[in-house]
Amino acid sequence: MEIRIDKKTAGLSIKEYFVTLHLSSRLITKLKNRARGITVNGEKKTVRYLLHEGDLLKLEIEDQASSKTIKPSFAPLNVLFEDEHYIAVEKEPFLPIHPSRNHVDDTLASRVMAYFEGQNFVFRVLTRLDRDTSGAVIIAKNPIAAAEFSRLLTKREVKKEYLAICEGIFDEKRGEIDFNIRRPSPFNIMREAIEKCEPQGENTPFGTDALSVYRVLKENGGHSLVSFSPVTGRTHQLRVHALKFGHPIIGDTLYNKESDLISRQALHAERLTFIHPFTKKEVTVICPIPADIKNATSRLGLN
Repeated sequence: MEIRIDKKTAGLSIKEYFVTLHLSSRLITKLKNRARGITVNGEKKTVRYLLHEGDLLKLEIEDQASSKTIKPSFAPLNVLFEDEHYIAVEKEPFLPIHPSRNHVDDTLASRVMAYFEGQNFVFRVLTRLDRDTSGAVIIAKNPIAAAEFSRLLTKREVKKEYLAICEGIFDEKRGEIDFNIRRPSPFNIMREAIEKCEPQGENTPFGTDALSVYRVLKENGGHSLVSFSPVTGRTHQLRVHALKFGHPIIGDTLYNKESDLISRQALHAERLTFIHPFTKKEVTVICPIPADIKNATSRLGLN
C-alpha cells in the first residue's frame, strides 16, 4: 500500500500519521516487525521518522487469509476504476453481490475473486446494491482502505447518483424526500416510509431518518427519468421514498408492480464521487447505463 504525503500530513511522524489512519496496535506491530514493513522513498524507516511533502510511504500490508470459501467465477467483469487501494466494478442486474444458499456459482464476489486469482484477496465490498439493481460497486483491497472509505460513508462524503424511471410527472422538478424509514416487522423484508418522529430505530414504530435528493431529467407520457442521490443509506431507501412520494419506480415488484417495459426495478447506480482518502484527489466512478434501462427509456420517449 503506497501513500503520497501531502502538505497537510507533512511534519507528522509516521506514528502520528498512523493515529490519523486509526490503525490498530496489532497491525502497527506487524508492520514494524516486517523487514520492509514501513519504507519511505524505498528506505526502511521507524515510526519516529518525520514525513515530508512528496514522500512516498509504503506499508507492506498483506492479508494472511483470503476469501477462499468464495468459488471463483470467470464470467466477464467490467472494471470501472482501480488503483492499489480500491477497485470499482459494474454489478449487472440480477447478479447477487454475495454467495447465498440459493445462489453459489456466479456472484459479484466470485467474479472479483477470479479477477484476483492467485492472490490472498479478501472481498471487502464498501457499497451495496439490491440484487436487481445495477451499477457501480466499490471494493477495498486492504483493511486500511476499507476503514478509511467506511469513514467517508459515515460522514456522508461519498456522493451516490442513481438513475431511475418513475411513474407519473413530478410537480416539483427537483427537491428532497425526507421521511423516516422503518421495518414494519422483523419478519418482513419490506420497508415503509413514515413522517419524521422521535425516538428513532429501523425496527421501532418511529423508523430511522432517511433523506433523498432528486432531480427530474426528462418526462413524457406519464413517466419521468429521475436522478436520485441518497444522503443517508437505508435499505431500499430510494425505492421506498419514490413510492411514498407518489412516483414508484417501474418494474419494482416489491413496492410497485411488474412492467412490460423492464423485468426488474428500473434503478441504476450510475455515479460515485468521493475524495480519495490517500491521494486526496476527487474520484468519479461512472457505470454505463445497461441495455434494459436504455430500452425502457427509448420506448417511453425519455432518451
